[in-house]
Amino acid sequence: MLLGNIFTHQYDQVSDTPASLSKPEEEDEESRFLEKKNYQNSSMTRRKISSAIIKQSVLISTWLTIVCIVLATIMTIILREKRDSTIDDMCFEHSTFYSPVAKDIDTTPRLVTTNGSLDWPSVYRQPPGQDVDDAWNKISYNMGVFSLPEEIALKAGLDRGDVRIPAGYEGSGEYMASLELTHQLHCVNFLRKAVWFNYPHYKNHGDEFQDPQHVLEMHLYHCLETVRQVIMCNADPGIVGYKYVRGREKRPYPDFNTPHKCRDWRGMIDWAYERSIPGHPEESDFVPGEGETVYDADP
Repeated sequence: MLLGNIFTHQYDQVSDTPASLSKPEEEDEESRFLEKKNYQNSSMTRRKISSAIIKQSVLISTWLTIVCIVLATIMTIILREKRDSTIDDMCFEHSTFYSPVAKDIDTTPRLVTTNGSLDWPSVYRQPPGQDVDDAWNKISYNMGVFSLPEEIALKAGLDRGDVRIPAGYEGSGEYMASLELTHQLHCVNFLRKAVWFNYPHYKNHGDEFQDPQHVLEMHLYHCLETVRQVIMCNADPGIVGYKYVRGREKRPYPDFNTPHKCRDWRGMIDWAYERSIPGHPEESDFVPGEGETVYDADP
């Protein structure tokens, strides 16, 4: 019976398909096969596309991460420099009475090692003569005076009745002013001239030394007191060490070559020179004008 069933079905010799299957059934079978194959192909394609998208996403994410890190590093450096600059400005303004100079110079402290050697050949410590005088004059009163508008002058501590620039000069009508730094350096210069080994030379050549004795003494003590106040106002907490010197080991020697954070004094001097009024109006004969106060005694 079983053999009979087998041989009952006739097989196509080419397709090995039961001959008893009808044509529509063959087409349905082929269609299902193609659908299955297409589904498998589409699944593989989707997996390939998905894999490519993932790889591309990872690559983009990696590059974005690198770019973000680089940008963050650059911004950190910029902000740090800006912060440091801002801190320098804030420290300068906080530790100094208002001055219009501050906005025009570099307020960053400079790390400087002072030279305190006894035999350092500085131009400022030469014997009396034209070279040393020129060097000192350049950093003291050579730049003369400059003018300030009323709003800035009053903010900087001047009084409303203070002297104005006379007619005929640049800045006429504005307040006449000079740098405190140059006055302090003038005092040191005067003390240099007044030391006993320089005094004979400058007594015969220096303008200040033509004054009567009591005026000369008052000027000298004024300069000493000014320098004392400036040094104590800017009290330097720096540390001075001591060193042994061969042949004098019993008396250790102080090393005054010490590091300091210094302000831009050169920038201040240049600032004053750039604004100096030609003709030196401070040397003219003044006549008090309207609104200018005349005091009964020297301030």
